[in-house]
Amino acid sequence: MIARRLLLNKLKVVVPAVALNELIPVLTHVCFSGTHLIGYNDCIAISIPRSSGFRGCIPAVTLTDLLRN
Repeated sequence: MIARRLLLNKLKVVVPAVALNELIPVLTHVCFSGTHLIGYNDCIAISIPRSSGFRGCIPAVTLTDLLRN
């Protein structure tokens, strides 16, 4: 389990690398690899260590909005 505020702070680091254009939907997502939180927009990538039992991608806007509320 990770504290909401801690995850939100890590997202703030990664989200600038997430694409704004939904032409390729997965580029608008943040990805959890199990060991890192990753944002990628086909030009740059930002990765920050974050271990989790979840592996997959979640839309960055949805996750950020959920954690802020």
